Amino acid sequence: MDGIDIEKLYRRFNEQSVSHEQITRWLNQFDAEDRPTALFLAERIDYWGYRRVHLGLRSLHHHLMERLLKDGYIEDTGPEHCYDRIDFSRSFCSKSGDLISYFYRKMNTMRSMEFVNLEGLEHRDADLSDRALIILDDYIGTGCQFLSFSYRNEHADLFNRYGKIYVATLVANNQAIKTFQEVNAGNFDTLVRILSGVEEIDDPVEIENLRASFSSIRPGQSRLVYAKREISLLDPESSLDDEQRTGLRGLFEKYAPNYYCHGLFNLASNTVFFFQCPNDAPQILWDWDCGNAPGQWYPLFPRVSDSSIYEHDGNIPVLQQVSGKLWDD
Repeated sequence: MDGIDIEKLYRRFNEQSVSHEQITRWLNQFDAEDRPTALFLAERIDYWGYRRVHLGLRSLHHHLMERLLKDGYIEDTGPEHCYDRIDFSRSFCSKSGDLISYFYRKMNTMRSMEFVNLEGLEHRDADLSDRALIILDDYIGTGCQFLSFSYRNEHADLFNRYGKIYVATLVANNQAIKTFQEVNAGNFDTLVRILSGVEEIDDPVEIENLRASFSSIRPGQSRLVYAKREISLLDPESSLDDEQRTGLRGLFEKYAPNYYCHGLFNLASNTVFFFQCPNDAPQILWDWDCGNAPGQWYPLFPRVSDSSIYEHDGNIPVLQQVSGKLWDD
């Protein structure tokens, strides 16, 4: 033990994703009178490091197995499961689902052959009505991305061939939990309200057409399973008081005066993972295009999008379409 600096080893083995200098640089971009509110925001980040993700995925697996057992898709919840009637998705929405699928498999000692791509499942001719499909993700904010874009627009035929779809995520926002509950009861009001706002639809006829487009979603078909429930920063149910929520709202709108200032769908999430920050979080946390000089803002948690979600035709190179860049760029 002589000559070994254990404290130095500890610091090296536990190097943080965000350094002291990066935190200081982010804070110094705010006007002096706004820095206490910015620090108040940073203190309320629910940060998921590697060990917490590991433990969270173990917990998520436990909840999922209990659900599958109750619904009759497995016979026991012991360590040696037989997944004869289960398909695990390897990727979802070309975002972080593929990464979470890898972590989930490794941290729960599962075989890689249990995981498949949705595109591969589309070509199966077998009867899937007695099988369950598991779609893994790190964060579900409103549920719109899965229910509208993935279910309604892309994979309705495939999903409806299964007996049940389970969307299993580390963190589910309170809004997503409510949305799934409504949709499973055959109520699409929340989905219609959110999407009509995003797509700027106010004509009553177009809104009804939007509502009718959800007829491909079968009520009761999809179930949301999660390790932790999140309540957004600006949600009236949060632990913040009115004055604190008003202060945060003012901060978001001052330094990112656009659609994403509160985060995607105005969600104001406070969840951040060591590998990425959801764009449901306030824009000043993850985007370079904030402040008075777009492209020059230093976010606290830079977000780098997956280039596979962008079009490969047209005149704009994919790398120029990707939103986000690394700290050192």
